[in-house]
Amino acid sequence: MGKRVNFLPDSLDHQWNDAVEAFLHYKKATHRAPKTIRGYKHTLDIYYRRTEPDLNNPVSLKKSVLEFLGYYENPYSYNLHRTHLRAFFNWCIEENIIEGKNPIKGTPFKKTSPRIRHLDNKTLRILLGAPDKRTYDGFRDYTMMLVMLDCGIRSGELLQLLPRHFDVERATIHVVDSIAKTRVERILNISSPTVNAIRKVMSARHPLWGDNVPIFCSRDGREMTSSTWGHEFKKYVRRKNLDDAISPYDLRHTFAIMFLRNGGNLFALKTIMGHEQLEMTERYARFVGQDVKREHEKASPVRQLMSKRVR
Repeated sequence: MGKRVNFLPDSLDHQWNDAVEAFLHYKKATHRAPKTIRGYKHTLDIYYRRTEPDLNNPVSLKKSVLEFLGYYENPYSYNLHRTHLRAFFNWCIEENIIEGKNPIKGTPFKKTSPRIRHLDNKTLRILLGAPDKRTYDGFRDYTMMLVMLDCGIRSGELLQLLPRHFDVERATIHVVDSIAKTRVERILNISSPTVNAIRKVMSARHPLWGDNVPIFCSRDGREMTSSTWGHEFKKYVRRKNLDDAISPYDLRHTFAIMFLRNGGNLFALKTIMGHEQLEMTERYARFVGQDVKREHEKASPVRQLMSKRVR
């Protein structure tokens, strides 16, 4: 039998675990979303397993960061881990756990092209017709699609909505600060078909389910996750032989694009989408701008006149 090793209080393992635990407690106390906190923990766990960083050695710490980020060629994964590490090390500096500059300093943020997918009306009709509305699961999924398409709510926010967050009289959904990704509450307007669909889902709730059971839950009243919803949604995409890359988030994108196409205000869209920065909302404006340019090329009177003269 191998000899049992007891780590001293100042061992690297002990020091790292204490720092990470305190950091995660701090993030919970500042009301960061559970999904964000899980993201921090995931990054810090794999970072430590791969590099065994020494918080007392700035040079070694910088080297370990470069080594870790070097594993990720995908810019989205790279940027996400970089963001999580940057937040952790900033906190460590403020708490005097490490000295000197943030070891993330000097590592580049990789530019990415925003993935914005607009679903056309034909695709939307196919998706909305895919669930079996005669079953609880099918009608629930159909209603979730309607809500996301109607107001652009995020999947993670949608799945945490409770009955008290839905106002049937005002036809609104209240995204309270505790479930909003940015921790800023907002009121979302929805159309009458969506209101009626939500009412039907709620009428199918088990009498014993309490007010803390989400509106959109499993048939036995358990909370659904974004991952669960993503798998359910993908099932409909594949059943109808649609582009396999289509995800629930594309319903949010489609709402934003159609909102602007139909004359919606960019600042109003920022509030509806729950964006912290206007730059995030402007991505949709650029997308719509490209769309308008293509339509102009097809419909320009001058282009039509000149082409006729050439003929």
